[in-house]
Amino acid sequence: SAAHLPGPTHAPGSALVTQEFHLARIDAHWLPAAYRPISIDARGARVLPGSTSLLLNDPLTGLSYVVQSEVANPSKDVLEAVTMSDLDAMSADLALPSNFSGRARGYAQVVTANAQTPYDRALALMNSFRPPLFTYDTSVDLGTTANALDKFLFETHRGFCEQYAAAFAELARSIGLPT
Repeated sequence: SAAHLPGPTHAPGSALVTQEFHLARIDAHWLPAAYRPISIDARGARVLPGSTSLLLNDPLTGLSYVVQSEVANPSKDVLEAVTMSDLDAMSADLALPSNFSGRARGYAQVVTANAQTPYDRALALMNSFRPPLFTYDTSVDLGTTANALDKFLFETHRGFCEQYAAAFAELARSIGLPT
């Protein structure tokens, strides 16, 4: 049966998007969906309390589900108008481990040095992962060790969605951008 997720729906400037997924096999517990999911119809799926993360209790074979998401599409002017003080309420989304790599933080500072707004900083950080320096490669296994980020940034320059997403989130947090 469909589960509705917590939080407001139909924010101004957003669109309701329905996604249908058919996964032959899923080893992970997390289910893909566009942000911000507002309802899901899936056997064995639940919402991580206090979030909009969708997950399974146990990996499944042959899972099909439907998710409705509220997808925002702000203009560049709206994005450029956001200031660092606008992000203060999201300070909980800046947490990093105490042993976070200083070298990785330095990388984020260098690639965003000329960015004026939070949006420009996020864009510069994202663009730093483009070819030819970085290569999308699904055969890479960097693991989840403490040095996985440094290995991705400074050694292999290769990864897939997991490495790119984790690297962006961690580096963004290291320069004050909540993720």
